[in-house]
Amino acid sequence: YVPGIEPPKPQNLSLMATLARYLETYPPGHPLHVEHPWFRQFAALDATTAYLVVRGLLVLAGVGLLWWWRRPWRSETIAFDLPRQWAAVCALVTLVAPQCWKQHLVMLLPAGFLVLHDALQAPTRPWGRCACLAFTAFVMLLQQDIMGRATYIVVVSYKLDTFAALGMLATMLAGRGRSGQAVRQQPSPCQTAAIAEADRRAA
Repeated sequence: YVPGIEPPKPQNLSLMATLARYLETYPPGHPLHVEHPWFRQFAALDATTAYLVVRGLLVLAGVGLLWWWRRPWRSETIAFDLPRQWAAVCALVTLVAPQCWKQHLVMLLPAGFLVLHDALQAPTRPWGRCACLAFTAFVMLLQQDIMGRATYIVVVSYKLDTFAALGMLATMLAGRGRSGQAVRQQPSPCQTAAIAEADRRAA
């Protein structure tokens, strides 16, 4: 290892570490190999190929977000688009970093707030509330004090917290379209005043 550089750990929840976990195979003795009956590995790409695949997937994710946010900011939609973009950037600052420990996932709180807000604004759509409960269960139950250190290390190596964070982001972004459509159906204060003035003159 390079002096001064912290060795890799299974507890790293960054998006790069998550993708590498499912693309590479770590031999016994490797810092990311967990000696536990529940530990399973999947693809066995070499380090260079895995590096290129991970970077390619991150670029595709970035392009996807740019496409999703391709609309320009307008006065009738900025109240809904800007908070979601800000919350997504806060989350990605943590997830895209080379190292992301569980305590860093507090950066998902803005996204969680918006998911909960959407769930309360649309009580006839229970999937938002179910998503909130699922994310809360992941955060509250995947704890070392509850599971024991050995079990916790092997469970956290599967990066379930990262998948929960990505699910929260997807749920938040899915709510953008509904909110944007709802606000566009309502006239702005200026339009309301103009309509009232037109009605007054017509009377």
